[in-house]
Amino acid sequence: MANKFGLGSLSLETKKPNTTAWINKAKPYFVDQIGDTLQGDLDMNNFKVTNLKSPENDNDAVHKKYVRDQINSIEVNKNHLEDKISNVKRFLKRQLNNKNFVNDTKLQQEVAGLISFIQKQLVNVVNKTKLQNLISLISKLDDKITKQKLDIQQLIDNIPDENEDTFQQELNALETKLNSELQKE
Repeated sequence: MANKFGLGSLSLETKKPNTTAWINKAKPYFVDQIGDTLQGDLDMNNFKVTNLKSPENDNDAVHKKYVRDQINSIEVNKNHLEDKISNVKRFLKRQLNNKNFVNDTKLQQEVAGLISFIQKQLVNVVNKTKLQNLISLISKLDDKITKQKLDIQQLIDNIPDENEDTFQQELNALETKLNSELQKE
């Protein structure tokens, strides 16, 4: 039995999305088609796709390229952040191997630079709903940096504090021992 939409024997009451009957239930008279571009609103009973041209709200439809561009933008920002974090990690590892590490200002500059960079990147994030996740990550990163800073300070505090007098006394003792050994021979 053919119906007025040319669907053959398929009932118009089908509820399966993405079937021909379901798509043909759409009321396209609100939509202007210009080439391959749809503009306006598309109403499919309870399913409504709005603002096809420039998505601004959560319920607006977007095209695949727009989504890919946004994902790529976030990926680039993520890669920049990972690079900066690994630079700070490398800096901290180098400083741990350096026994003369007392340069707290350099560490503060690195942390401040990283925080500034992250804040600038947050401005470029398109989906502002993900800001809370990024703020949480920044907070965790800040906590880790603070912990590493405390660990480094503990390592510095545990370095034996030998002064010149102690070294001079040991040198004198060695010289005396050497002289006494030479005199015995």
